[in-house]
Amino acid sequence: MQHPIQIWRWVFWLAACLTAAFVYKNSIDTLGPPQKNTAADRLRVILPESAQIFLAGGDSHLAANLGVFRAVTLTTGSVDSDTIQTLARIQVSAARLNPYSGDNYYIAQAVLPWQGEVTAANELLGVSAKARRWDYMPGFFLAFNQQYFLRQPRLAIATLNNYAIPRAPTQNHAAFQAMISKWLEQGETPEAAKALLMQMYKSTSHPQLKKILFARITRLDGLITIQNACTTYRVRYGAAPKDLSDLLESGVLQEIPNDPFKIGYQINAEGQAEFIYRRN
Repeated sequence: MQHPIQIWRWVFWLAACLTAAFVYKNSIDTLGPPQKNTAADRLRVILPESAQIFLAGGDSHLAANLGVFRAVTLTTGSVDSDTIQTLARIQVSAARLNPYSGDNYYIAQAVLPWQGEVTAANELLGVSAKARRWDYMPGFFLAFNQQYFLRQPRLAIATLNNYAIPRAPTQNHAAFQAMISKWLEQGETPEAAKALLMQMYKSTSHPQLKKILFARITRLDGLITIQNACTTYRVRYGAAPKDLSDLLESGVLQEIPNDPFKIGYQINAEGQAEFIYRRN
């Protein structure tokens, strides 16, 4: 025969179950049927990193690989802004869980910065560049984003020098130096950029690199000439030139300086001389 306490325990649990069923039924009747979640909706649910590690059996690298898999899933088909933001969060989280993953930063660089998630891409690349000390590509991608998207050439050059060039094969060093010389054109002043390029020109013995550096210096000389003409024009006429023809017609510039790269110069909306840059 069961003890009275045990009987009352069963009665209590039965009453609790009946109460829970009643509450659930009333909730369903009040709220209506649940909304059906799409696959994309489920993918947009991002767990805290500690929970991801727990679900992966304590293996942070496995958790990161699962995140990368989700990222690939999210980039398949049409991608809206919400999905891109989710993708950015997933991939940054995956980078923290496993900063050594190569697939993660490749996928991130192929998608994120081109869709407006430059900050997330750079955070991820920074983590990868510090962890993958044998790999120069994360540092190169990070420097590219800093230069191309953020217009911060000095920061980009520092990133190349810290995380890309020391790790790159020796035969790639000249190409990196040539890239730096191009970015230096966009420094604080063309005179400062020219001084640095001249220093690089004198210190290298690589023939092709010297040729490229000399062309960059020549192009900067042309920009300085046009800039000086703009200053003279302002002093003489009390207004900024609108285009190069103003400088030529007024006589403050005799001819347009030669551009070794055959791209040219222009006057911007503020009346300042600048390079024309081509984006391929």
